[in-house]
Amino acid sequence: MMDYYRRPPSLILFPLVYLLAAPGVLFVAALVNMVPLVGAGSVLGRLAPADVLALLCYPAAAVAVFSVRPFGWRVFILCSAYLLIHNFAAFLLNPFVSAGATLLFNTLLTAGAAYFFRRHTIAPYFNPRLRAWETAPRFSPCVKIELRTGEDTAEAELEDLSMGGAFVRLGGASRSFAGAAPVLRLFAGRHELHLSSKVVREIRMQDGSLGLGLMFLPMTPDEKARLVHALDSLDSLLTGAPQDSAGSDRRSQTRLSLRLPMVLRLGGTVVPAYPDNISETGIAVLSPAARLAGVPTAAPMSDGTADQADADTAASGSEAELEIRGRKDIRLACRIVWMRSIEQGVLRGLRFAGTDREARRLLRSYVRFLKGMRAKLRQEDAAVMEAILNETLLRSPYRFVAAIKRGLGIKSR
Repeated sequence: MMDYYRRPPSLILFPLVYLLAAPGVLFVAALVNMVPLVGAGSVLGRLAPADVLALLCYPAAAVAVFSVRPFGWRVFILCSAYLLIHNFAAFLLNPFVSAGATLLFNTLLTAGAAYFFRRHTIAPYFNPRLRAWETAPRFSPCVKIELRTGEDTAEAELEDLSMGGAFVRLGGASRSFAGAAPVLRLFAGRHELHLSSKVVREIRMQDGSLGLGLMFLPMTPDEKARLVHALDSLDSLLTGAPQDSAGSDRRSQTRLSLRLPMVLRLGGTVVPAYPDNISETGIAVLSPAARLAGVPTAAPMSDGTADQADADTAASGSEAELEIRGRKDIRLACRIVWMRSIEQGVLRGLRFAGTDREARRLLRSYVRFLKGMRAKLRQEDAAVMEAILNETLLRSPYRFVAAIKRGLGIKSR
């Protein structure tokens, strides 16, 4: 998975160092004092209660750092403070303790503690939204491919796919591809496929993009096997080809749309929904605004009398039901966790609640398919995340650091 969804290396390295520090300190103490690690007269038998507590601080700090929780940050800072005091006290009380070693050790401890006062390091401890590695990766149903005709290469979006062909959309394309024989470059799992094709249909879409119906030319056995493998998970969930239905009666292969057909039920209202991104634990769906021609914002259910107000008043925290329509319709209980008004309509973030085993299996299959096809991995908008970061810092211990920096005229980074 991409780095965005990986735990930062520092949150692995620091716990590992602190975990190994306790046995390291014992080993060095045994070596310097020329006594065994265990047994009669060992270094363990000479430890004072304060020394035992200091040794326990190391694994406690390791667990605290790795937890990435508010209590973990506080435990780590307390452990670091105790170790600093303990080392300084040992230097004052024991004439055999090296001043240079004490200074080096305390400098390293101070630097380690200071690292966790940095704004981008401390913030994830106080806001789960900033712990991206704890969330399931979200993929956009938008699968980008390349069409190569001669020396020219164009980027397109894959709308549907089958063993016999595909339907692709080129945004802003001005020239005609009628009769062309492009090579389609796409990914199927870990393999990159280059499939020769022929344009059998060309249509100008309502949004101005150019739609191309492609028929695959004979493939090699290896290419065919890889494409079959890529389609297996999709075939178990989806059916039909709404973008390219005009020619469906002439096909020998069923084309599968990459976008899940779905509706969102809000109270007594059915709202059309189009997936923006999806993971195994949730989904963001776009409900077009009423001003978009030909697309109603809401329609009453057959067994309900609710009107548009039900959809308009559905706020964050409200219960909803998402219906995915495929070979087998799936109804998923959801909770709206956020809402955002954009130019195209209303974007809602939904978290799945209580999905059954079959629904989870189908969702995993769909997400694996998107991942294998190198669908776009959804990442938070940088400006939004910066705003969340700044808000989090205001209610974290970093606010004291920020106040000191302001007093010294130092700009926070």
